[in-house]
Amino acid sequence: MLAVPFIRQNTELVNNALAIKNFKQPELVDELLLWDEKRK
Repeated sequence: MLAVPFIRQNTELVNNALAIKNFKQPELVDELLLWDEKRK
């Protein structure tokens, strides 16, 4: 599992790794970051 701060700092890396794993919904990473911002 990835920590939210890691995802925030390495969004492009995370998206590229998900693409390699054939993850079909990369927009969920952006949605996760938006939810985290709202939480704060």
